[in-house]
Amino acid sequence: MANVVPPVRILSKDEICSLISNEDALDAVEVAYVSLANDPERTGKNCYGPANGMINFGDPRKEFHIKGAGNQGNGVFVIKMASAFYDNPTKYDGLPSGNGMVLVFDADKGFPVAVLQDGGHLTDLRTGAAAAVMAAKLQLPGPLPIDIGIIGNGIMANLVIDMYIALIGHNKYPARKVSTIRIWARNSAKAAQFAQDVLSKYKHINVSVEASANEVAAKSECIFTCTASREPLLTQKLRQGSVVVALGSDQPGKRELGDEIINDENTFFVCDDIHHCFEAGESEFLSDEKKKSKNEGRMCYSGEALEGLDKIREKEWAFVCDHTGVGTQDAAIADKLWQKVCAAEGKN
Repeated sequence: MANVVPPVRILSKDEICSLISNEDALDAVEVAYVSLANDPERTGKNCYGPANGMINFGDPRKEFHIKGAGNQGNGVFVIKMASAFYDNPTKYDGLPSGNGMVLVFDADKGFPVAVLQDGGHLTDLRTGAAAAVMAAKLQLPGPLPIDIGIIGNGIMANLVIDMYIALIGHNKYPARKVSTIRIWARNSAKAAQFAQDVLSKYKHINVSVEASANEVAAKSECIFTCTASREPLLTQKLRQGSVVVALGSDQPGKRELGDEIINDENTFFVCDDIHHCFEAGESEFLSDEKKKSKNEGRMCYSGEALEGLDKIREKEWAFVCDHTGVGTQDAAIADKLWQKVCAAEGKN
C-alpha cells in the first residue's frame, strides 16, 4: 500500500504559547546565529534559503514580510509571513497592528506538516530573545548593575525588557543586573504609561522617562531601539563600551540611528545577516567606504560574536547590533515547537 501524505496540523496561538518557552527561543536563536555565521551564503552546508520578500503597498504604515529558510539537522523548514499595519489599533478599536503565520514543511520529504497560526508571537519571541542574547554577550563584563535604555513603547519594547531580565544569572548568557530602565517614546503620554507598567512588573528596578532618545543613550550601557521609524532617533555619537540593539529597521528606508553613529570609526557592527542588513537594516545607510568594514575588522555576524569575542575586544568599541530578522531563526524556533508537538502526540 502506498504511503499517504498525512493531514496538515493546524495549531492555534494558544496551543503554540502553551508549548514554546522563552528558553526555547534563546536556544533557537543560538542555533540560527551560528548556523548562518558558518554558512553565510546559505549553500546548504549549515543552512539554506533565504527567501526574503515583502509586499510594497506604497504606504509606510503597512508592511508585509515573507521569510523562508531552514537549518541542517532540523526536521523542518519554514515559510514565515508577518504583517504590521500600524493604524489598526486606532482605526479598528484596538485591533493589534502585528499578525502572521508560519507554514512548516518536512525537511526530508518536502510536504507541509503544520500551519502555525501564531499571530506573530513566534516572530516577537525570537526577535526579543535575539536582542537580549546579543546585549548580554556584548556588554562590558563587571559586577555592578547597569542602566538599560528602551526607545519605543510597544510589544517589542516590553518583550526585550522581559527577555533581558530573564538572562540575569543565566548559565550561558549571564546579563548584568539592572539598576534603572530609561524610556523614551515619540508619544510622551504612552511613554509615561509604559514606564508605569514596567515599574508595576519590576518593582525592584528604577524606571524613568527621559526627555529624548539621545538622553536615554547617554545614560545607558545597553539600548534597545524598538520603533518603525524612518528618521534617525539616536543622533549623537555613542560612548565606547555601550551596546545598541537596533530592532526597528527591517525593510529599505527604515532607520533609527543617525550618521553620527553608523559612520563613526569607533562603531562596530554585529549583524544578524550582513547581506540583508546592507539592503534593509541600519547598515543600508553606511557610506560605501564603511560597507567595506567587514574586511577591515569592524563588522561581523552575530554568530561569530557568540562563538568568540577575543579579537573584537582588542579595542573598546561602541557596538551596534543590526537586526533585520533572519529566516533561520524562524526555522529553528518552529523546529523546537514541532518536536514538542510530535512528542506530545507520540510521533517520531
